[in-house]
Amino acid sequence: MKLLYEQQVAIERLAAEAIEAAAGGTLQRNLLHAVVDGVRDAASSGASVQWIAKIQYSVEQMVKTLEKHRLDSNCANDAYRRRRTVRIESPKLKVYFGNGLECTTIDWSAYGVLISGVTGYHDIGSEVSIRVESDVVDGGGDVIGQVVWCSAEREEIALEFIRPSVVVQTMKVRMMKAGLILHPK
Repeated sequence: MKLLYEQQVAIERLAAEAIEAAAGGTLQRNLLHAVVDGVRDAASSGASVQWIAKIQYSVEQMVKTLEKHRLDSNCANDAYRRRRTVRIESPKLKVYFGNGLECTTIDWSAYGVLISGVTGYHDIGSEVSIRVESDVVDGGGDVIGQVVWCSAEREEIALEFIRPSVVVQTMKVRMMKAGLILHPK
């Protein structure tokens, strides 16, 4: 019984270390695996259901903290905190508006685009239909986005797609396969 208790104390220390590392964004996969493996060993050695649940809760908090840190890091340049995914800056996409205006992206993802070269102001919340294309891969097509930010003075507009765009995601996958962009972290 003393051996099990010592094993549990060691796992609790590892879990606390992992939580602290997750909060700082420095959690190493091997530390998380050590916690999980330790819990598995303790469970097979007779650890109580309550203790296992307590450690599982700690692991869940670790993962949530790590995810929050990852999102905060990816959204550091997004003052509005709207971005749900890592944006790609290169290669740029061409964007065509219905009125014939041709622009380029500043950054983009399957969830939306930040576009430069847009003249005039667009109302926040209004729907905008655009066509996206790439010079480096085949594909592209029509996409409908909702204006989430617009600056007439900077000539920029941010559109969030109604749902993740299959058109944009397809071009992204083709770019990744061609080695034009690295797989996002």
